[in-house]
Amino acid sequence: MNLPLVVFQWLVVAWDAVQIELKGTCSSDRVLALHEYSNSTPWWRIVSVILISSLPCSIYVCLPETVNLAPPSLGMGSNKTFFGRFFLSYTMWCLLQMHMISERMPLLSLSKTQLVISAVTVAILSTGIELLYSWWIGFPVPYTIHMMAVPYVSLMFFALAIVWYPHVRQNLGLLWKIADAILICVCHGLVIIGYPIFYYTFQKMDSGIERTAFIMVLPVLKTFYRALYYYLCRSASGQQITIAVVFNADMVNALFMNFCMQYQPSFMTTASLQHGASDSDDPRH
Repeated sequence: MNLPLVVFQWLVVAWDAVQIELKGTCSSDRVLALHEYSNSTPWWRIVSVILISSLPCSIYVCLPETVNLAPPSLGMGSNKTFFGRFFLSYTMWCLLQMHMISERMPLLSLSKTQLVISAVTVAILSTGIELLYSWWIGFPVPYTIHMMAVPYVSLMFFALAIVWYPHVRQNLGLLWKIADAILICVCHGLVIIGYPIFYYTFQKMDSGIERTAFIMVLPVLKTFYRALYYYLCRSASGQQITIAVVFNADMVNALFMNFCMQYQPSFMTTASLQHGASDSDDPRH
């Protein structure tokens, strides 16, 4: 047995396995539709759609930041606004996640009314749990996102189960679709846990070569999470995961890459991140 050759072949297989962009096929109808739209639509309309479609997300991100919060040292009594902001954030968060799950499963899709009512109810109960945490542990609650992950996801799927129950009774095969949705949320949870731990470790390091070297963990995390989304989230129904969900891993990675570049601004930091990004991409893209 030629050990170097075996190792090389294994590395080639592993490399191809994590090149998620090369998986699946592209619909020719969608390409033709895009070409027709580009040729028949005036440029000013395309620009308007690009600018206007991003406004709701921009408003949602900026609106909570405009609220002035009292110092945490004043306690819960002086931070009622914080819990209002918490409710608003979890409402929008739940709306986005439930809508994504609903769009992925047309046979279990939710109406707009069901979507809004479920999201608001989950946000109210989640805010109540956050109040209990604050009363029991103390305000502000440390690692709020991690502490709220299990209660929030449980409440969200309980709300979905109420809406899905009549459909599942008629078609038990839909349970595989629900398993897919649960796996997607598990991947989201692993992203929420993994990146903050990386950033916490990064901040605790001394500035200099150690931080710059540790930044190279980011491309590894991105590759791991993209592969996790692709292979784990399609295991239940056998369907390939959509690029929109895989894109989540890239977006979160870009966010923490921005954090690191702001916290450790240097030529070496920028060069290392760009080198890691280029190394993780296959030239066949």
